[in-house]
Amino acid sequence: DLYVIEEQGSFYKNNLACANKVLELLGVNPASEIYALPARQEEINNILLDGAHNVDGANALLCKIKYTTDRTAVIAMMKDKNVDGYMSIIAPYCRKIIATQVNNERSMTCEQLGEIAKKYCRDVECVSDSKKAVELAEKYDNFNLVCGSFYLAREIRNLL
Repeated sequence: DLYVIEEQGSFYKNNLACANKVLELLGVNPASEIYALPARQEEINNILLDGAHNVDGANALLCKIKYTTDRTAVIAMMKDKNVDGYMSIIAPYCRKIIATQVNNERSMTCEQLGEIAKKYCRDVECVSDSKKAVELAEKYDNFNLVCGSFYLAREIRNLL
């Protein structure tokens, strides 16, 4: 499924413009509309769902969340990513982080992720089951962010 971008920021529009230019140079008619993937700064019931998992994606997400630090976030990441770099950008904008993990052998454990998150956020809790992590986060009035992994987005998207 393709979704029309609604205010998703220049990061995604720039990527699409680049892809369209490549298609044009190859003689292929590029897309006439701008599209987005699910879990790319997608808002569901006032919760921002973002599967970005690298520093560039974290910086794009920061453009959307930098106006407040009063948030509870559920975060999972893969151990082969620059987790410290990602967390150094996102975690300072969270009052509480619930570190979790996903059902994938590449997933960092919630304890490993939590240790890195604690370098940048004072209130970090570890919940290994991603669905239970979301259930816990929903108890906080300021729960409004799920990020760090498309695997996490897939596991919990329907819970939001």
